[in-house]
Amino acid sequence: MTVSEKYCHDNEFKTQEESP
Repeated sequence: MTVSEKYCHDNEFKTQEESP
């Protein structure tokens, strides 16, 4: 997994968690 992919996945997870 590339750094970009990891960053993308991390961002996705964060957005999902922060979403109400």
